[in-house]
Amino acid sequence: MNALGRALRAEILKTRRTLALAMTVLAPLIIAVIQFAMYMQNRNYYLGRQAENPWLSFNQNVIVFWSLMMLPLFVTLETALLSGLEYNRKNWTLLYTLPVPRWVFYAAKELISLALIALSNAAMFGLMLLTGIILQAINPGYGLSAALIPWANMLQAYALVYLASFLIISIHLWVSSRWPNFVVALGVGIGATVAAVLIFQSDWGRFYPWTLPGLLALSTTNKADLSMSIPLFLALGAGGGLIFALLAGWNITRRDVL
Repeated sequence: MNALGRALRAEILKTRRTLALAMTVLAPLIIAVIQFAMYMQNRNYYLGRQAENPWLSFNQNVIVFWSLMMLPLFVTLETALLSGLEYNRKNWTLLYTLPVPRWVFYAAKELISLALIALSNAAMFGLMLLTGIILQAINPGYGLSAALIPWANMLQAYALVYLASFLIISIHLWVSSRWPNFVVALGVGIGATVAAVLIFQSDWGRFYPWTLPGLLALSTTNKADLSMSIPLFLALGAGGGLIFALLAGWNITRRDVL
């Protein structure tokens, strides 16, 4: 475990002042700006809506856009950037000559990937709240009072989305580690995300890794009765992510050259 701790500290140092770290805020910021623009552009529609709690519908828009569209692409970019740190500097050969078990390097990559995605989800939650508060200050008619924030409901939604993303994190980290070409990693991520949009509402969507975060996001809203499927989504997302990470680590570390 000391070796894993040292490898993880090295990963943290390598990601400082990199695009991978900056994107944990920039990606959620894009969604927040889009949401702000939608509410300002269509203010008459949103001001005229009668909702039990305006924060629920406000957050629903944000978290569905985030979990279905931005998060899968963001995971693709983050894992490709993390793997690129080693390929660009030809570090894999050097790391594999050190008197340290090979698996610790891949495990550290997995853990730092999970940490960065967790940070991005926290940033999305914070920016969502900030956007709502700004809109309320501009026009109190939106009904986005800080006193009405449903903390438990919204925190649960972001936690579920994060857990469901474990599988796609593991898949994309393996792809970006297995093939050094940046285009391959991006191509897989973009193709998988486009397919997710197309099959999101089909029966296959319940078993497709890239739709799981979006389905869990919807399970916390009134638009879809998916509450009975939450255990399935979590088992596939979190449980499947752990299993795939173990298999991917075994595959990567048994190769002679990366």
